[in-house]
Amino acid sequence: MFVRKGGSLTVQANGNRAVSGNSAAAGTGYRNGAAAGAGFFLMSGAAMSDTALAFDISGRYTISDDIGDDSPTGLPSGQSYTPGAGSGITIFKVGTGTLVLDSSNTFSGLVAVGAGALAGNGDVPAQVLLADGAVIAPGDPAIAGGVGTLSTGTLVWTSGSSISFQLGNTQAKSDLLMINGALTKNGSGLPLRVNFGMGAKPPTPGVTYTLLTAQSLAGVAASDFYHVQDATYGGLSGYFSIVGNSVTFTVDSVTSNRIFADSFD
Repeated sequence: MFVRKGGSLTVQANGNRAVSGNSAAAGTGYRNGAAAGAGFFLMSGAAMSDTALAFDISGRYTISDDIGDDSPTGLPSGQSYTPGAGSGITIFKVGTGTLVLDSSNTFSGLVAVGAGALAGNGDVPAQVLLADGAVIAPGDPAIAGGVGTLSTGTLVWTSGSSISFQLGNTQAKSDLLMINGALTKNGSGLPLRVNFGMGAKPPTPGVTYTLLTAQSLAGVAASDFYHVQDATYGGLSGYFSIVGNSVTFTVDSVTSNRIFADSFD
């Protein structure tokens, strides 16, 4: 899908939908140009407000193809074409559903999560803004039991937003959020809620799990986080810490309500 400068595209869907298996190819021969955005390509123009992509969804909408734009991250210099000069696009996530981004995307700009959840195993090289009630959740629910790693640009949370993590028996079997920028607070109020679910096996008491890493945690303290747990737990206790530029959670004790887990036959 190609959207020119000044245009906008709203995707409306319910149930589980997917965009995958598409490609964009440059020409061949002399001054063969470039290709970007196998799934969506948007010309961003001079301001982020010029071009918008909105996902008004319920259920789950999975994009396994690149979302690209004409910013320098989408069209870098050093090739046989004029490098990108756009400032990046704005992606709005609205509706109660989950937008799953599984690709190494190349767009820049802003992803504004106004409702529902942003998830995936991909790279989102843009600022992410979580509104009150919005969720960010590493991993794709359809892959590896939902456990995975999501990378973003700067992440800004608003009071009432939350992060969802699955904790397994090891770090490698747990979710991870990698922030290639700062983790910052938007205003004041309640701390950031962390929703814990259980991985294929229960987390291990005494183990310290890295939940997220960032380039900067300036102004962020362990007291800015509190946790709740879903029905897979009978109980979960532990504490948050700031270790360098990482936020960790050390499990003190855990009881499980799960009957079936991995290796069940």
